[in-house]
Formats: sequence, structure tokens, C-alpha cells
Amino acid sequence: MGPILVFGHRTPTTTRVARRSPTRTFKNSPILQHLRAARLGATPRETAWCFEHFGVAVPEQIDHVRTRVRDVMTADPFTIGEAETMSPAGRIMREHGVRGLPVVDADGRSAGLISERVLAERYLDETEIAGFQRCP
Repeated sequence: MGPILVFGHRTPTTTRVARRSPTRTFKNSPILQHLRAARLGATPRETAWCFEHFGVAVPEQIDHVRTRVRDVMTADPFTIGEAETMSPAGRIMREHGVRGLPVVDADGRSAGLISERVLAERYLDETEIAGFQRCP
């Protein structure tokens, strides 16, 4: 589990910053080890003074709380080799409920991506060609 950031407003008052202190809110909780006090904006002078006066570190400033790619990506994705046919790609997607597969080269490096859409388009192309071949 990564850190859990505890923060308030972008322009915090002293009271709001102090209330976000994880040791005050979750004093006896086992989740305490994952909590990290943070702030989204600059620390007002009076707030900095209060923290300094009581010997408490001002919470770390973070730039934003937007979701990043690494927050939602699959850490260990299913992949397929670039020399494979489309059939195993479709099977992997269906069996594992994924909509895309990273394609890797012989050294395991990323070579591209195959999606359900590409798979469906190729399947339709092949069925149309097969249909024409049966025509007199």
C-alpha cells in the first residue's frame, strides 16, 4: 500500500492544516504508518509560525492530486509476442478480460499494442476475404 495523503484546501488556514495532522486524527490506528500529512498550497506565515512554535514540521507541499497513469495501469500485464498470430491474441483478451495487449519483441521490449478493435477489424477483413473465395 502506498502512502495515504491527508490534506485540506488549496489555501489552508492554520486550523485546517492542523486538523489534517495524521497523528492527531489517527493516533492509535494501525493505518498510521501509511498516512502522510500534505498540503496543496503555500503555507501562510501565521500557520508556519504555529508549526514552528510547537515544533511540528510543516506538511509536505504536493503539486496536485490528479490521477496519474501509474495509479491505474496494470503492473504485470498480459503480453503477446510480435510473431504470434491474431488467434492467440484474441484468446488471451477473452480469457483474461482485457481490451488490449502490449506486443513485445524477442527481447521483451515494447513493440506496440493490439486492441480489441484492431482484432475485430482484422477478423472481419479475413471473413470477407474467405467469403469472396467461396464465390464462383
